Amino acid sequence: MNVRVITIPLITEPWQRDLLRRRMELCRSLYNAEQNRLERRYHSMQRDKRYQRSKSSIDAVYAMKPAQRAQAKETEGYRRALALQREVYGAYGFTAYTVHDRAILAARDHASILPSRVAHYTIGIPLWQAMHGILMGEQTGFRYKRMGDIHSLSSDGRSGIRLLGPAGTNAREGIDLTEWSEKARRGEAPKDSGCRVIYGKGKGKRAICLPLKISPKDTYLIDTLRNPIRNIRILRRTQDRRDCYCVQLMVDSAWQ
Repeated sequence: MNVRVITIPLITEPWQRDLLRRRMELCRSLYNAEQNRLERRYHSMQRDKRYQRSKSSIDAVYAMKPAQRAQAKETEGYRRALALQREVYGAYGFTAYTVHDRAILAARDHASILPSRVAHYTIGIPLWQAMHGILMGEQTGFRYKRMGDIHSLSSDGRSGIRLLGPAGTNAREGIDLTEWSEKARRGEAPKDSGCRVIYGKGKGKRAICLPLKISPKDTYLIDTLRNPIRNIRILRRTQDRRDCYCVQLMVDSAWQ
């Protein structure tokens, strides 16, 4: 499946930039707290005889030469070792589902400012990717986030962070700005496309409404926006020692 990633500047007020940075720092704090919990469990698991036994058997197979390794992977002993390892991982909570769910639970006390879907995508998914890397031996050690390390807030566009079209409706399935673009270029429509990114609930003082800065002459962007959105991120960047924000959309372009 083909995807495109497009980045669009957001128009922000100082108070909005401050709130977004605070939301990102909250995600960092929760990420580190959950990772600390995983690290303690990981060290406990390393002392588990079942884990040691399964890991020893699997490591022995991977230490073989390629031809021997392929044969060893077909043996019943190797399959039992893998099954035991999966069982141990499950017992200690080292599964994608458990880690994602824990991130949502950790954010529950902050539900008014940190929606569960944002917690899932911003905390849960990166946390599991890091944990999976450690389990697979692709990453050595637990790496905690320092201030500023989390510089984006993510969702799938259904809730938490949403793209709204000019009519104020969710534009997750794509938005057609062709008519607005043509009229705006002729001076017959406002330069503001009317598209907004909403962080949080659609109503209330805790919602952050951010207009998109779209040029009616940017035909590539306007054409790409017609595609369904798979992921949406509010991204913080530093420019001239000042925070600036944009929205990054991953869109499905398979039908084009």
